[in-house]
Amino acid sequence: MKFRLGLHGKFVLVLLSFGLSFGAVFFVFLMRGSVNAYQNEFFRQVHDVFAKPDFSESLIAASEVSAERVNEVIANWTGPLGIDNNNRIYYILDGRYGQPLAAMNEVPSSVKITRNILAALNEREGSVTLINEPYMDIAVRVGNYIVYIFDNKAVVRSQSAQTGQILLQSVIAALIISLFLSFVISKQIVSPLQKLSKVAIDLTSGIFPDPVDVSGSDETAMLTERFNDMLEHLRLSEQMRREFVANVSHELRTPITNVRSYAETLVETGDTIELETRRNFLNVILNESDRMTKLVQDLLILSKIDAGEIAIQTTKFNLSDSVKNVFDANAFDATKRGLKMKLNLSPEPIPVLADKDRIEQVLINIISNSVRYTSASGSITVSSGVDATANEAWFSIVDTGIGIPKDDIPQRFDRFYRVDKARSRAKGGTGLGLSIAHEIIEQHGGSIEIRSEVNIGTTVIVRLPIMAPDKNINV
Repeated sequence: MKFRLGLHGKFVLVLLSFGLSFGAVFFVFLMRGSVNAYQNEFFRQVHDVFAKPDFSESLIAASEVSAERVNEVIANWTGPLGIDNNNRIYYILDGRYGQPLAAMNEVPSSVKITRNILAALNEREGSVTLINEPYMDIAVRVGNYIVYIFDNKAVVRSQSAQTGQILLQSVIAALIISLFLSFVISKQIVSPLQKLSKVAIDLTSGIFPDPVDVSGSDETAMLTERFNDMLEHLRLSEQMRREFVANVSHELRTPITNVRSYAETLVETGDTIELETRRNFLNVILNESDRMTKLVQDLLILSKIDAGEIAIQTTKFNLSDSVKNVFDANAFDATKRGLKMKLNLSPEPIPVLADKDRIEQVLINIISNSVRYTSASGSITVSSGVDATANEAWFSIVDTGIGIPKDDIPQRFDRFYRVDKARSRAKGGTGLGLSIAHEIIEQHGGSIEIRSEVNIGTTVIVRLPIMAPDKNINV
């Protein structure tokens, strides 16, 4: 079985490794610092004593007498020199061969010739000691003799051992504390991530769980909040997708059922059906086919808008001309229905920089809606103008149709939305016209406003950014 260390364990392991590494580095630096300080103090003591005039004069005078006399002078200064005859001792050596001639106690037969003794034999000061050497020494030539002071570093080793023991205890205590803190901190970090992971797994299975609880205000909490926002967005998207599929299915089911039932009737009755009835049936089939074609075309337009595949091809044109063209194209059908059509255009050209075909499509969708939902003897007024203060061009369609309930106005741009679904289907609407218009106008940086009252009528106002008049624009 392969061992797997979770994120929680990895986090704790990283913190422990960091603590141990820091402790080890700190220990090394502390020990080296302690040895270096002791060594510097040793050389400082010796140099300070040798720099004193009374000591140096006495030492020079004694060197002219004998080694024993030099020994007597050094013996009188053992305190300032830090000589304890145990860890730090001294010898008086021969200046030619380095043989010991005198000492504080017993004179040895020989001493180890170190680099500092060799330097003194060559009439140089011998005061070089490496920090990693087990001893430190200094050799100073005085006349025909060498004063050699040797320290075995036992004091600093003892101090280092005590310091190391204290430090080791401190590190162990710190590791225990850091282990506890790392466990607590990692739990605060890892627990939300584990919850997010579980929610993500549920999402891949098609399950929409409840939002993850957010506590605190750190980066993990911010991540959880963003994840919850994404979860809510996905939930709404899934709901919209299901509603969209249901609406499309329902919109297609009715015309398909009608086409099938009328076609079956024609097949079953054969030539026995009256000619007028046959024509009526065929007209129904043709109208339902047109309805399905319009629905599919609208769905294709919306899918292209959602995918960003419809590019806005901007041109410079007179908005009033487009309003008049669409008005004229719909006036004949509206008049046949018994509607009164009125056109109020701005006396001055309205130059805009927009996609002319898309803007005219918006006009067609809105005007056709007004024609469809306004009863005979009603009226539709189409106007255009300029709002100079807002630097906007506008056109409006005002009808005296069935109107929209106040609570339903915010939903009017939703796809497949209808105030009266049965009545709207009977009039051939797909419920997508205003949705398409809203998407197109938003792509142009404009806005659509709807004002409506039930049984009084509806006003739709479309606003577009206006461009400055240009003498090179043919409007």
